[in-house]
Amino acid sequence: MNRRTLLTGALSGSVVFLAGCIGGDDGPEGIVEQYLEARMEGDEDEIESYVHEESNVPTSPNDNFESIISVEERTVEDFAGNHDAISESDVRSEWSSQASAVGADEWTYVYATVEIDHESLEVDESSFNFLVGLVDDDWLIINQ
Repeated sequence: MNRRTLLTGALSGSVVFLAGCIGGDDGPEGIVEQYLEARMEGDEDEIESYVHEESNVPTSPNDNFESIISVEERTVEDFAGNHDAISESDVRSEWSSQASAVGADEWTYVYATVEIDHESLEVDESSFNFLVGLVDDDWLIINQ
């Protein structure tokens, strides 16, 4: 193999790798993180851009959110394992039904934890489960 072919292949691989890294903000975790940031900043138009129009997810600002602690994609097994009264098959069936109802080609579950600041609350963080679906090539929050 000559040097030019080797360099071309290495550069092509690097470009593909970097494009994957840069595009991460538009995936399920990125959408949830941007949604939470928009709620902290109070930008209602921005908030609505991450939520499916048929969703019941809050689209109002939230002054109690201080910072995002974590956002991570999880499996149905993770969700069902944390809820004794709910079976994995029931969760999968319900979420699949909700995703299909809005025309999602794919769906996933994202778990997020935010730091909150509210005098009347005795906790300093809160966690949320998001159903996120791929609708017309865009990841959108379907349910919370």
